[in-house]
Amino acid sequence: MARDLPSPPTATEKKQPKGAIIALAGLPNAGKSTLINKLLGYKHSIVSHHRHTTQRRTLGVCYQDNVQLVLCDTPGFATALPHALQRAMQMQLVETMQGVDLLLWLLRVDGPLTPPAGLLQLPHSLQTKLPLILVLTQTDRLSSGKKVLPLLQQVNNNWHSSDYLELIPISAKRGHNIDRLQSVLAQHAPHTGWLYASDFTSDQPQHFYIAEIIREKILWQTRNEVPHQLGVSIETLQETDKSVHINSLIRVEREGQKSIVLGKNGRAIKNAGSKARMELEKYYGRKVMLKLYVQVRPGWRNDCAHISEHLYGS
Repeated sequence: MARDLPSPPTATEKKQPKGAIIALAGLPNAGKSTLINKLLGYKHSIVSHHRHTTQRRTLGVCYQDNVQLVLCDTPGFATALPHALQRAMQMQLVETMQGVDLLLWLLRVDGPLTPPAGLLQLPHSLQTKLPLILVLTQTDRLSSGKKVLPLLQQVNNNWHSSDYLELIPISAKRGHNIDRLQSVLAQHAPHTGWLYASDFTSDQPQHFYIAEIIREKILWQTRNEVPHQLGVSIETLQETDKSVHINSLIRVEREGQKSIVLGKNGRAIKNAGSKARMELEKYYGRKVMLKLYVQVRPGWRNDCAHISEHLYGS
């Protein structure tokens, strides 16, 4: 949720304004949302330890000197698509790549020097002629900085140098090489002029970001049995000069999942709601009254109406 947004360049600084639309893509937990938050300078995408935390494509805008960078956060690439929600998420990823100028393919390299199969290669279903920048993420988790060089060599062994523009190791958490990445993105911006007005921050409605904050807090409270079956919607939102009143509905598919979300004596949902409320109060600058309801809706991930509401807000 956007707050304290970095200011765009002033008119005197915009000698030759340019723009680029850039997709951030990669396998689940590659660090896309962490990176986009770092580049934007504020919390745009929620982050958790669960796979497929990002379920919906979102846009955010930042500036590098006179260049407007439009960043697209996307769901993680997956080959196992067991339900309609997962298929819709992958369709959003594929569709996003049809309308961008640059592709950042993120490779998480905090694991062994021999990554899982396919980690170092762009999946066949995402093959594209887009200008490609490879980003090695989470390098701060490597036990030694010297291990970065073998990883760079390993990438070079799996790619032809002509297949990508740049290969950049980063740590979004520590800010390592973020300035260089921003400069490279600005260097390859193809458009003359900005693509959005200077006050544009995101393409998503307020309801979406409120629901995402709530979903993030619940994800941190739950085990792996729940996240893919979890949907959050805002049922009512009422604002006054002194307070904001929000009622939110949390969807799960089974009674057992409802028990996990609620927790013993309701402690889990209470803790998640408290943390969400505190973050929302910082955003609004007012007291927030937040009520969370958990409802079992069997098979909602294969229900087109619920998927449309969950992913597209309609």
